[in-house]
Amino acid sequence: MKSSWIAFPLAAAGYLTGQMTDFPGADLGSLTSTAVLGWYAWHTATRTVPGLVKDFRDEMAAARLELRDERLAFYDQLREERRLRHDDSVAVVEALSALTTRCTSVEHVDDEGVRGAG
Repeated sequence: MKSSWIAFPLAAAGYLTGQMTDFPGADLGSLTSTAVLGWYAWHTATRTVPGLVKDFRDEMAAARLELRDERLAFYDQLREERRLRHDDSVAVVEALSALTTRCTSVEHVDDEGVRGAG
């Protein structure tokens, strides 16, 4: 309560002094705005930006880890499909080989009715 009684006369005296003398209010205001902008730039550069970068890196690491598990599962699925396709291709090649072997070993009858080996 006492501080408010002291602050009012000091503010009034400061106001009257500024009105009666050539008080550099504009220069002081410019200096104050420069100080506020300087503090804001310092705070942004030392507190805000590093915090944002850290949060971004943490989120990206978590996303990469989550996507890594999905990617590995996808690679396993592709590997299994590739193995099945290879097994199917081998089976088709063996079947064609057996079929050509049987077809070439069958005796051949030509137009004149003469039997001969193919």
